[in-house]
Amino acid sequence: MAEIILAPVMLGGARPWAISVLAILTGVGLIAICWRMHTISLPRYVIGVWLFAAIIVIWMITQASPVWPDQAFPFDVPFVALYPAAWIKQTFDIIWLCATVTLISLIAQKAPNGGLLAILHAIIIACTLQMVLALGNAVFDAQTTFWFAKTAHIGDWTGSLANRSAFGGLMGIGYIASIYLFMVPHTNYRHAGADAGARHHVPIGRRLDQSGGYLALAILFVAALTQSHSRLAFALVLIATFFMIGFARHPGRSTRAWHWGKLLFAGFWVVGIGLVASVSVPELVSRFHDLTRFDLIQRDDAWATALRAISDRPFTGFGPDSIALVMGHFATPELNKDANWFSTHNLWLDGAIVFGVPVVLALAIAVIFSAALIMRATWNQPFRGLVIAVISLFLTSTIFDWVIGLPALILPVVAILGAGFEASIARHRASSLSAGHAGQATRPGQTGPHAVADHGHP
Repeated sequence: MAEIILAPVMLGGARPWAISVLAILTGVGLIAICWRMHTISLPRYVIGVWLFAAIIVIWMITQASPVWPDQAFPFDVPFVALYPAAWIKQTFDIIWLCATVTLISLIAQKAPNGGLLAILHAIIIACTLQMVLALGNAVFDAQTTFWFAKTAHIGDWTGSLANRSAFGGLMGIGYIASIYLFMVPHTNYRHAGADAGARHHVPIGRRLDQSGGYLALAILFVAALTQSHSRLAFALVLIATFFMIGFARHPGRSTRAWHWGKLLFAGFWVVGIGLVASVSVPELVSRFHDLTRFDLIQRDDAWATALRAISDRPFTGFGPDSIALVMGHFATPELNKDANWFSTHNLWLDGAIVFGVPVVLALAIAVIFSAALIMRATWNQPFRGLVIAVISLFLTSTIFDWVIGLPALILPVVAILGAGFEASIARHRASSLSAGHAGQATRPGQTGPHAVADHGHP
């Protein structure tokens, strides 16, 4: 919870000292949870994450090792990494992320349902704090950002992140978390990671009385998001909302008419959000209109430059921290070379430049497989809607920007998916155990006062 709240405050979590603080907190958390657990069991997916991370680290070391033929660009040396020492910092970042996944898994094993709720509440607290910072900056009309040196987004709501897409993305995650907690009644919080919303149907009036505050927070987060004037963040919220409503599975209501009805309702809801935003925030609409202008430097120029660079070294890559130098060297005529292109605004292209195409393909397969596994493990609405919305937000953001890679955003995404997956596993184990007990309770021919009926369990 402390990491989720502090990461956005500490300049987006993108500074070395900020990563150090987060790493210390992760280490303390691992020691504490291991001390509390009698037996430590790492699931196969956690072991897989560490193995994949080890492969990437070994590959980065290989890129920086003097075992290659002499490279002509940008200097004559026997290694392919443009910055041979950059793998060290990248390795520490990867270790922190893997350790965080491990910590989330262990916490969820200890408290499958409570862990997910704690994460969701921490996300809401972090978003509320960022919203207050952005609102205060707007009220006092401060002509600066909290990074002070960065002035590119003055007039936009960015909080301490100083990046409108990052701020909007965080607000989008908080919006999803708030909607989920609104859909899960207070009386079902003990089942929030397991059977919330499936065991009891709560009338909408009672739900508003019990959880209306979460709905209000969701509305405020969307309002703050629109004030960031981030086109990507607004599109992410619309996409996540559609998937959250339209593709959530509900037991007992699996007719085709019901599914089409949900999709239609989701479409109307998304259109309604878009219409309200277009009327209330004309600045955001004007930014969407700018996409039709041909005189602006758009992401397509950066993507074209990235493809030229990748075609030069499709298998080996250029090593960590090489994107700015590579983009400057392979820049297309339309690319603004005065800008600091430290990213292609596409994480997959960034990865192909740094690690090479084979590693990125393996990573893409792993991400898609993990997303399918997590969605398959979910079982009810609104929990399935929460998972699908987070996955859609993450995948869409990786295509159109780099900010989802910030610790302030990747941490809550990984936390929700990891805790949710562990809650799913715990629920399936409990269901299998209860079904097994029920199947063994009554044997063929058993009669008498101690006989127990088998109510349809296999």
